[in-house]
Amino acid sequence: MTVSSVASSRQVLFPDHYCWYLLVCALDLVLTNTMIHHFGAIEVNGLAARVIESGGFWGLIAFKMATAMLVIAICEHVGRVRPATARRVAEWAIAISAVPSVLSMAQLSVVAYRNIAA
Repeated sequence: MTVSSVASSRQVLFPDHYCWYLLVCALDLVLTNTMIHHFGAIEVNGLAARVIESGGFWGLIAFKMATAMLVIAICEHVGRVRPATARRVAEWAIAISAVPSVLSMAQLSVVAYRNIAA
């Protein structure tokens, strides 16, 4: 079965990739909120920090979801012509978006260890 025949039977080209991508985006939001509000951390992404300053956490949610919709739209558009390229874009989006969450979880682990050891 080719991607074009699969595409005609589904609404989107890569639903599993998009679910993972949205999960990683949501995890990033949750961990960002946790780190900022419970541990006094700061947002190191300059653009996201400005969004938080101007729109608060709800603004960050809107910004994150807008960027997620843009990535998915790009994958869908490119995927109609070059499915392998679009699949790689979706995979890279998942991987790149997971980095802040992994770093936040590592920071939380260090904080938890210090609190237990203290």
